[in-house]
Amino acid sequence: MAGMSMPCPLTRTLLQLLQQHLEGLSEHQLIQLLREQDWPALADSHNLTDPLALFRTHFILFNALYRMDAPLAALGLQLVIGPLCIRLQPRAEVPDGVRPADPLRDYYLDMGQLDSTGREQVQALLDGSLQRLQDSRRLGAALACLGFAPDTPQPAAAQLKQAYRRQVSQHHPDRGGCTVRLQQLNQAMLTLKQHHLL
Repeated sequence: MAGMSMPCPLTRTLLQLLQQHLEGLSEHQLIQLLREQDWPALADSHNLTDPLALFRTHFILFNALYRMDAPLAALGLQLVIGPLCIRLQPRAEVPDGVRPADPLRDYYLDMGQLDSTGREQVQALLDGSLQRLQDSRRLGAALACLGFAPDTPQPAAAQLKQAYRRQVSQHHPDRGGCTVRLQQLNQAMLTLKQHHLL
């Protein structure tokens, strides 16, 4: 991967960071690592208590991440951008010419979105994000219930089902387990289904 051409210095740095952390990094961790290097494009990141500065930092980071797609594809790699983890992985096989629609990708690659989003729009986004934040917390709790640590990469559906079966086998009331624990496991699976992870 050393000879790979990335679109800009920021994407090259992101690639290096993700190669150094194959288990993946959260958005917050990536921003912290970039802040340590004093990236000029992320100058606003030093005041992340300001919603507009936070939005601008987030947008610039995700724009760079999505611009990495084509160079990574040439090497058979892709970025997985999950709610808790951003990481490199081997590229999934897709039929020639078939690319699933990705509205988020289109949004972040449109720099006009950054230029046209002011303080009022950011506040509206934050208000709408409150529900997504609560959903993210529920998702994290569901994964923790099945035994997955918060800093682990997003498990595959098969891993989730296997963890569920193992926990149910251990905690089923017919085997001396706890009914409340079994209900928690069932609720965790329902949450994962609602988030389309199963």
